Amino acid sequence: MLVAVLVALAGCSGASTAGQATASPKSSTAAPVPTDAVWGTVAPGVDDGGVFDAVELASAHRSTLDGQRVTVRRTARVAYPNGTVRRWNRTTVLGPERRRSYTVGRAGGTVRERWTNGSHVAERVVEDGTVTFRSVRPSDGFGRTSVRTAYERSLPGLFASLERARVERYDERGGRVRYRVTGRAGPLFEADSPLGLDPEGGTLTLLVDERGFVPRYALRYEATTRRGERATVVERVEHAAVGSNEVPRPSWIDAGPRGARPRPTGTGPPGRDGGRMLATKSAEGDSTDMETLMLNPSDVVANARMAELIPALSDAFAAYERGDAQMPAKSYIDLPQYDGDFRSMPAYLDAGDWDAAGIKWVNVHVDNPDEFDLPTVMGTMVYSDPRNAFPLAIMDGTSLTRLRTGAAAAVATDHLAVEDARTLGIVGAGVQSYTQLEGIAEVRPIEEVVVSDIDEAALARFVDRYEADFDVRTGSIEEAAACDVLSTVTPVEEPIVPRSALGEHTHVNAMGADAKGKHEHEDETLLDAKLVIDDYDQTTHSGEINVPWSAGVLDEEDIYAELGEIVVGEVPGREPGDGITLFDSTGLAIQDVAAAHVVYEHARENDNGYPFELVDTRVR
Repeated sequence: MLVAVLVALAGCSGASTAGQATASPKSSTAAPVPTDAVWGTVAPGVDDGGVFDAVELASAHRSTLDGQRVTVRRTARVAYPNGTVRRWNRTTVLGPERRRSYTVGRAGGTVRERWTNGSHVAERVVEDGTVTFRSVRPSDGFGRTSVRTAYERSLPGLFASLERARVERYDERGGRVRYRVTGRAGPLFEADSPLGLDPEGGTLTLLVDERGFVPRYALRYEATTRRGERATVVERVEHAAVGSNEVPRPSWIDAGPRGARPRPTGTGPPGRDGGRMLATKSAEGDSTDMETLMLNPSDVVANARMAELIPALSDAFAAYERGDAQMPAKSYIDLPQYDGDFRSMPAYLDAGDWDAAGIKWVNVHVDNPDEFDLPTVMGTMVYSDPRNAFPLAIMDGTSLTRLRTGAAAAVATDHLAVEDARTLGIVGAGVQSYTQLEGIAEVRPIEEVVVSDIDEAALARFVDRYEADFDVRTGSIEEAAACDVLSTVTPVEEPIVPRSALGEHTHVNAMGADAKGKHEHEDETLLDAKLVIDDYDQTTHSGEINVPWSAGVLDEEDIYAELGEIVVGEVPGREPGDGITLFDSTGLAIQDVAAAHVVYEHARENDNGYPFELVDTRVR
């Protein structure tokens, strides 16, 4: 007890009330049950061997929601081998009597809304700037029918697939024990897929409490599309009772006209043409000379304003979530003889007001500082015009990576940290630590900074850099972890941040893990936290969660959301009852492209860089 008190007192002295609290396990701490435990029935229709009565469980689940307004949120992520990711989501609000409902679905750039009171159905579709309305009055037979969604009809078949399953005690919430049930997905549920796919089996994980209420479940499976393409699909469904109020009538039902409202010509989003060098034809039929802009580290830093990088990266996360981005998986060239590797990171994204494409060629050579007096990580970014593929710029990718990493942490911090966060802890005083502070200070009123590292010279450089602007000092990992916000930027493969050191409401940016085997935080932290990731495939392979994920300690049920889901408003970020939150960041190519867009546009405005002829643009 004395040690815990001393650690708290030695930590971030200027922390907000939430940040000063010593770590204590929140009520939802996972508690796996030993394999030899036998409990009998744990919920209606569920015992320690799985679901023995699917109809009883489905009935109990529905009864817990009777008489309440219910929100059902369903999301799907479809990943193709070429790196393309498509997303689909639908949120339905059901009235207490199940006669009224409001549904909004998003797929790509299309938004569909539907409202009904049992006798009147109104629909609105927004696609490519065109708004279409439809209003119908169904027959009396429809009007006497309660609203029932597809998920309700499919629940017994869904639950029946878990007849033989692994059952674990998951946590305790609101005085009720919750259990995690994991097994194979059944064909009845697979047939209910909304994505036009032909599923081929899968893994189903659901959470159920003692009453039989199922707050959420997740399904992962391989599938073939109608066009014969292979894909990996992750679907998630969440149920939440939100009170007894009826579903309100949307204002657009009365305000919106019937028919379509096309977007006026000439009023498209800004940024599509501005600042780009466009190919034009000469009298001889050849393209006129076009030049590529060379941007060195100073040019990148001068034109990468953090206040603009953060919204640009937020746009990138949103585009990725909407399915308006293509980002093939990182490809690696391993060079064990040099204790290093190369990585290629291509991406395209359409942010609405602008679109961009590019590729970053980056390395990680851990011996560089000692043997060659070079950074461990170096990168080169090629930024291209997606309309014609012309290379608009070649820029320093090393500075770009540091800056966009800080901006990504800021986006996550803005959605997940307490509003009055004034203290920031940083573990790792290398170059990445600088942009962590600069980015996070843009979204929270940071006053005090505690930085920890085993390299005394690196600590001295950091303090010297920022002591005029912040109350900055060196400290232990435990002192840094007690702050309102903690960013870890180390390449370690064994956890160095103990769960017990974290503040009760600390938000953690886990930025260091970017390769298989890296692991900065104890598994208990990942289990206790509201866990948000940047990308499912990358984080499960090489993010902070990769080690416990491979060991089976974590699974889909432990992941709260991808950051893009929070950015677009599909799921909330920090909520009043949240304790620790953690963002697992591996670094995405869409972030590099978004940051390169900001740098290039400002470099053109400021006449920075060195224009030169890089490619032969003559048309023969």
